[in-house]
Amino acid sequence: MDQSFSTKSFWRLLRRGDPEKYSLGVGNSAIRLSLSDIETQVQDEHFAFSSFKTQIRNGCLVLTSSTAADEFVLRKIADNLRRALNISSADRNSIVPQVIQLAKEAKDETIHKFDIKGFFESIDRSRLLIDLKLEPTVSPKTIQLIANLFNSDQIKHSAGLPRGLSVSSILSEYYLRKFEDGCRRLPYCYFYTRYVDDALFFCHGDASTIESDINKLLPTGLTLNARKTTCIKIDKDGITGSKTSASREISYLGYSIKFPSTKKDKFTVSIPEKKVSKIKSRIAISIMQYIRDEKYEDLILRIRFLTSNFKVGGSKQNGTLYSGIYYNHQYINKESATTIFKELDCFLQKLVYSKTGSIGTKLSSRLNNAQRRHICSHSFLKGHSAPVFRHFKNKQLGEARGVWAHA
Repeated sequence: MDQSFSTKSFWRLLRRGDPEKYSLGVGNSAIRLSLSDIETQVQDEHFAFSSFKTQIRNGCLVLTSSTAADEFVLRKIADNLRRALNISSADRNSIVPQVIQLAKEAKDETIHKFDIKGFFESIDRSRLLIDLKLEPTVSPKTIQLIANLFNSDQIKHSAGLPRGLSVSSILSEYYLRKFEDGCRRLPYCYFYTRYVDDALFFCHGDASTIESDINKLLPTGLTLNARKTTCIKIDKDGITGSKTSASREISYLGYSIKFPSTKKDKFTVSIPEKKVSKIKSRIAISIMQYIRDEKYEDLILRIRFLTSNFKVGGSKQNGTLYSGIYYNHQYINKESATTIFKELDCFLQKLVYSKTGSIGTKLSSRLNNAQRRHICSHSFLKGHSAPVFRHFKNKQLGEARGVWAHA
């Protein structure tokens, strides 16, 4: 297994959009030359990571690479760890349909959802590094670069692993390796899955000791978030017998799974209200930004982004990755999809055509009827039911998302 930080290994980790994003040049020769320069930099024993870009996302500090050298070195560290330690990241598109099917068939059991509190920030870096140094399959250079990362100015004074960097998810999976084994061995649990800090257990009976058992399994520094713990009890007929949302609904990986409370009720998979509200906020923010700058093409770009589907990159290893209104919500019931996306279409139309209220009074003089029709021709329902695809450049995606930094 090649763990070298070489031009060849960096080339294998190249993604669509990288040449433009990191100014690697145009054409294969220019790109290889840039990657060769990164190889030279990382071979220097004094190699240090540059200052990372920072932003606050959902109340948490998130770091992103500001240079090509940092990004490709971090990708190679993650690649080396993944291969040497046989670590595979959870795939939400594999987890979600499996969870939905099991939930639909559930009878005489309990489903428990737990959240690990302050997940990345609570991981003990010192303990992690000690364990990694004992792994014979991980190269000394890889260990050295991880230590360099932990000692960089922006990280050494903060707790845990930095969110946003490609290597952090792999390191966190390694940190939880024994926890994973323990969860899979719980005698009353017949199915267990975890995506980052969200763990889900399908159990025979009430599994009354599950919370204390999990707390014992958690590694140093990690605890459960009691406020985000959910337990659904399902009887032999597959119903909860409860009318309250907390006792019959579970949100997992962007989906709301609602169990029937009576035999007449349906099992439904929808989008959590919080997520619907987030989309509405982004529509409103896009409109308000247009009121401020009157840049019509930017408004259309943002509405297209919200209502369509698009490529988000990929790599030579993983192929093309997609995102958007269909790909982010592809497993919801048809009935739920129709209701929710019609609601979002109506929300957009009311904002655009309104001539009253704080937005309507300011917007009415800034749009003509042709522009209103053009905006409302973009549909959430159409974008989901017959997936509409758009092409966005990386710069456009960044500009579109920029105004939604806190939404």
